[in-house]
Amino acid sequence: LVEMCCCGERGGGRKRSPGILGMNHGGGNGKDCSWIEIRLRFPGKDNHAFQDYEGMLVGTMCHELSHIVHGNHSADFYRLMDEIREEFDATRGSAGADGQGLFAGAGNKVDG
Repeated sequence: LVEMCCCGERGGGRKRSPGILGMNHGGGNGKDCSWIEIRLRFPGKDNHAFQDYEGMLVGTMCHELSHIVHGNHSADFYRLMDEIREEFDATRGSAGADGQGLFAGAGNKVDG
C-alpha cells in the first residue's frame, strides 16, 4: 500500500492526476496485485490535509481491493466491492489494538 500524491512529494513519490483516488497495480482476474496506491490527502488543498476516512478512504480501498479479483468495473466487480465494504462495516468494531475498535496511544504523524 502506497500513498498517492498529486505533487509526487509524499508517499511513493508518484505524481498522479488530482481526480484519481486510487490505483491497483496488477491484479484483475485473480492475478497477484503488486501494490495499491490510495490518495490519503487532498491534492494541494489545505497543505495536503487528510481526506475523510469514512466518506472517501474506506470506499476507495474497497474499490481497489476489488480490482485484485476483477480488472474491469463489471457487475461482479461492484458486487464484490459491496461485500468487502459490508464485511469491513461488520467487523470494524472488533478492530484496533484493544479489540474494541480503538487504537492505543495518541499516534504520530509520520512525515513530521
